[in-house]
Amino acid sequence: MSNPEDHNLFTLEAFDYYYAEQYSDAEEKFRIAIADNSNNAVAWKGYYMALVKVGKDSDARNAIQRSLDLNPKDPESWFCLATFLDERDLETSTALDAYHRGLALAPAEGEMWRNLAILYKKSGNLTKAEAVMREVLEYWPDDTLHLRVLEWVLQHQGRTYEVAEINARIRTIEADERQHKVEFDREVSDTVREIMGFDIDDDNDEEIPESEEMDYITRMYEEEFAVEEKKESPSQNVIKKVTIESPKVSDMSDDDEDIEIFEGSLFGDDDEDIEDFEGSLFGDD
Repeated sequence: MSNPEDHNLFTLEAFDYYYAEQYSDAEEKFRIAIADNSNNAVAWKGYYMALVKVGKDSDARNAIQRSLDLNPKDPESWFCLATFLDERDLETSTALDAYHRGLALAPAEGEMWRNLAILYKKSGNLTKAEAVMREVLEYWPDDTLHLRVLEWVLQHQGRTYEVAEINARIRTIEADERQHKVEFDREVSDTVREIMGFDIDDDNDEEIPESEEMDYITRMYEEEFAVEEKKESPSQNVIKKVTIESPKVSDMSDDDEDIEIFEGSLFGDDDEDIEDFEGSLFGDD
């Protein structure tokens, strides 16, 4: 891979223009970065990318080659060279070699394996194309894209029986993937419902379309919440009953006459009654 010191400020600025799709400006900025450091492999690769965008293929070919001369251990640069030549039907042997060298450094790039097999087929070498796909399928035996390329190569060799086997294998894998997706979606749905506090009724055979499932869960949650809220809140009738049975002091009349009646019920209506009350406490003399 490229050295960290190659990522100078000029190069970073140039990439900013490139990813903003301002390709002419990016081309100019990459030239400035290269003028600052002609051994900057990353700047040369970026320069190649900008030149391709503005249609300067000849200069682009030279730029990516310069990047590889400076850093031959960068798989991305090898893939850039390979796809550049492949897409333009140029230098097939060089493109094939570039694919191989890139994959030796980055074997996990599945798309590049497929591109390599297709290029071998285009060049008329079906045996090599098949060998490439069988090699990559050792790493990813259930990759349906790889299997389809192998199926395509076998079709061109007239190997009908093997084509049928590959096709059946693809259908099985795709069916398993669909089933796993259904099971995964159901697990997610059940988990969401458990988190939200719903009981999962295993006896409920109602099928809910996937597109409506979250709306259904939300509606259930709102209904459940409304029931719980109703349980926790006293009804209006209870509140009214309590109000009737427990009148507040503030409801009593403030009229002076009422106060006198209330006091009279305690102490009597005249002074004699008051004296009798005091006598019962302290004696007659």
